[in-house]
Amino acid sequence: LDEVNRLIVASGAIPCVAFLDGLSRGEQDMESLLGFYIERGAAVLNIIPDRNWNVADPLLRAEKVRRLHDVVGLAEGLGLPIQVGTEMNSSGQKLVDDFRVPEMLPVRQAFLNGAAFIFGHTLLSRAAGNGFQSDWAFSYFPDRKDRTDFYTRLGYVIPPGQRSLDALRLLGNEATPWQYLDVPFSL
Repeated sequence: LDEVNRLIVASGAIPCVAFLDGLSRGEQDMESLLGFYIERGAAVLNIIPDRNWNVADPLLRAEKVRRLHDVVGLAEGLGLPIQVGTEMNSSGQKLVDDFRVPEMLPVRQAFLNGAAFIFGHTLLSRAAGNGFQSDWAFSYFPDRKDRTDFYTRLGYVIPPGQRSLDALRLLGNEATPWQYLDVPFSL
């Protein structure tokens, strides 16, 4: 695991830990499990939400939704952004998750924050090589939660598109976090 995580970081990516539904023996103590993975470099929690609410049996659905809400709260407390997405490896899966269903409303903002985080990391990594795991990021934000907050904020303030990427590239890789956040995106 340590070797794989080093490879992931060396490639500019972020090691993730996946959550299935909280029912397996391995997921019974999510706090310990997440702590184990965080100690080894994981910095994002991956969830496929449809598995946790779109269940025919109402009792099983309620249990899975409760566990989903619990793990999202735990991840937020640990400063782990949440990457979500529908699994596309079997027939009948949705193209896009529905965060408007009642079961998803309590965790919707955490999912949106995770999307902003991933966007901020990806954009700054592409523009300047200053992604979440970069030496630059650690020099400004040694605390993982502070780094997470920065990339999430960046993801919210930077509009998607080539103009934003070009504007960040103009600053280069020596800019401060505050310079990146203050880029005039109307260029």
